[in-house]
Formats: sequence, structure tokens, C-alpha cells
Amino acid sequence: MARDELLTVAQASDELKVSRATFYRWRTLGTGPRCVKLPNGTIRIRRSELERFIALCDDFLVEPCRQVRHAGRVRQQAGMGLATAS
Repeated sequence: MARDELLTVAQASDELKVSRATFYRWRTLGTGPRCVKLPNGTIRIRRSELERFIALCDDFLVEPCRQVRHAGRVRQQAGMGLATAS
């Protein structure tokens, strides 16, 4: 079985067409694709996880993990991990 390609944050954010700052914000909020932290502390994203994340966002017909703030509060949408207005 072929091994999953590990992408850098720069590569993943380029494919998602978002800044690295946005990617890291999604990571902090738990709304972005799952990441792998290597022993040297760098972050990588499996190709299959990035594709799963994009497909999941496409299924819900929203911009990937768009964050909507309402009254200074953000809540997670059940089962999706997308931030929505409360």
C-alpha cells in the first residue's frame, strides 16, 4: 500500500487558497484538517486528510470552515467542526 503524502502547512494552505495564518487559526479552533506533529515540532497534513476536509466542506456548500462571530462568541456546528454564529 502506498504511503500518504505529507504536506507542509504552506502546501496545504496554498491548495485551500487561504493564508498560513488562517490555517493556523483553524488549527487552534479545531476547524481545519487534522494535522500530524512530527518529532521535530513541524506540522504536516496528510494528503488524504486534506482531500477529506475539502470534500466535507464541499458537501456542506460552505467556504472551508468560515468563521462567523456573533456577540463575540463562536460555537462549533455539531459533527462538522465548522464555526457558526450562536
